[in-house]
Amino acid sequence: MAERKRRGDRGYSTLEVTVVLPVVLLMVMALVQAALYLLASDLAQTAANKGSLAGASWQSSPDVGVERASTWAGTQRLLRGTSVSSEGSNADSVRITVTGEALTLVPGWTLTIRETAEQPVEALP
Repeated sequence: MAERKRRGDRGYSTLEVTVVLPVVLLMVMALVQAALYLLASDLAQTAANKGSLAGASWQSSPDVGVERASTWAGTQRLLRGTSVSSEGSNADSVRITVTGEALTLVPGWTLTIRETAEQPVEALP
């Protein structure tokens, strides 16, 4: 009788693997995609910070900040199609905005990232 029960379970492990494995792989891909997005977002924020610091330094200009952020962001492989602007900057502060796309695992899917950093302009007291 025990042998009869074992025969009925034959192939059940294969069925479990074919159902569970795709779900596990999708979960792993989702985790990797989330990590890529967060890393690209951090890179964009770093570029914006570097640009705002460069643009706000003594006798500098927002254009210097844009150039610094563009140069730094251009060296990062996980952040693609970057554009940098100093829109919103004024005489008292420099605002640098970095926009780009995160690397994705799904072809044709784009994840846009937009990060902004603002610094007060250095001045003599």
